Amino acid sequence: MHGVVLDVDSLHCPLSDATRNLIGAAELARMKAGAILINTARGGIVDEQALVDAFQLGAQRNAVN
Repeated sequence: MHGVVLDVDSLHCPLSDATRNLIGAAELARMKAGAILINTARGGIVDEQALVDAFQLGAQRNAVN
């Protein structure tokens, strides 16, 4: 998904070693302003600390985890 800019990113995947922290600080930083991240997958797919940091920096505004 490198280079793709999405309005909405909806995650639907099982938690495994390959998907743990699939969305981290680098991925959140590449999301455009106003993008929405929806995680319907299990916890652990999104690095929660990276998400908190993105919110505090104002880089991420919309997320459902």
